[in-house]
Amino acid sequence: MNIHAALVLPGFLALVSGTSAGEQGASRGESSKPAAENVIQHAIQQAKLADPLQHEEQLAYTQISLLEELNSKGQVKSSKEKTYEVDLSTGQRRLTGLTINGRPASPEMLRREAEKERMNWHRYSGFHRPGSSDLLNPDILTRFNFTFVDYETITGRRAFKVNFFAKEGAPKKTLKDRLLRRLQGTVWIDTKTFEVTKADIGLQKELKLWGGVIASLSDFTLSMDRGPVSEHVWMTRRVSGMFEGRKLLRHLHVRMRTESKDLRPAESRATNP
Repeated sequence: MNIHAALVLPGFLALVSGTSAGEQGASRGESSKPAAENVIQHAIQQAKLADPLQHEEQLAYTQISLLEELNSKGQVKSSKEKTYEVDLSTGQRRLTGLTINGRPASPEMLRREAEKERMNWHRYSGFHRPGSSDLLNPDILTRFNFTFVDYETITGRRAFKVNFFAKEGAPKKTLKDRLLRRLQGTVWIDTKTFEVTKADIGLQKELKLWGGVIASLSDFTLSMDRGPVSEHVWMTRRVSGMFEGRKLLRHLHVRMRTESKDLRPAESRATNP
């Protein structure tokens, strides 16, 4: 199933398997109504400090990823479900199961898919240091306006609720720039650790390439839930998303969901096949 997701979603899908470590002994005071940009700046600083490789926890978990391609009526046309064993400290994933359209893949197909995963790991691992975040960097302060909404409790933890939308004068030179200029959403940030605990992101305006001749992105949503798994380590528990658009004459409507579960001590450091 060639859906060309990387064409329009570079960086966001990297969050599917992202993890980070909470700052040791993090304790910052809360005000009744904090400045939203100050909250984001603290979260950016926390993302810089948070690195699972700094800690001794050797943890692993199982990750299940489902990718569905839908037809023009919203019905599932094809699906691919993958099961991974993930090393939390390195982010490396080992493919252990593959189901296509509800049927288990053959050993040969599983081997080919695992080789593809291995090649993708080597191709992109140099661009994303384990524990880093593609969204939480100082650049977002020049791209988005932030507004503090309220305090909310997320899975028993107090969080800042912050809305964001693109600034009028944000960069628009590259495809990534143009995509970011059309995003808006809400992010929840833990008041004690300044880790991102939840995020909802959506497209506020259609994105067209060459006036829509080459491709267009008409709809895009992404939701993410994160939480602590130990004193120092946070991980992404669930991610779901959808995008709809067109490439040349082909209609694209894709839905994805990823869930991480069965956290356990790692017997050994995971390596890609």
